[in-house]
Amino acid sequence: MRIWLPPSGPITWDCTLVRLICPWLRLAKVLAPGQVLGRSNREIDLIIESQHMGADHVAFGAMYTTTTKQVTRAPQGPERLKQARAAAQVPLVAIGGITAANVAPVVEAGADAICVTAAVGSASEPEAAAAALTEAIRDAGGRV
Repeated sequence: MRIWLPPSGPITWDCTLVRLICPWLRLAKVLAPGQVLGRSNREIDLIIESQHMGADHVAFGAMYTTTTKQVTRAPQGPERLKQARAAAQVPLVAIGGITAANVAPVVEAGADAICVTAAVGSASEPEAAAAALTEAIRDAGGRV
């Protein structure tokens, strides 16, 4: 199986994909200079495991109900994100169901970054949605 890596930018792999397809250290060796490797996590203990594996950043979620993919677990929410923040020693990326209307508690809970798909990609006016999200992050005290 081949794994395509984009020429630049961060890469976050689902933890199951990394475990089953490509050993972490082998994957890290094929990164181009400046690329980083992150790992998606649904539990606090997986964040700790990701850090021990050498993740440059960890994703945690889904924060809220998401329409991007089918998730059978309850949303993590900002309170669990605070616990993830306490465990994470690398940048923490919040993911799942985040919109301009609900990003403030995510920023306030300590996320270093957010990852959105539907909030911008499925919006009727993606540029306006991105601008609203940016403004909401700034209003909550986040950096953009």
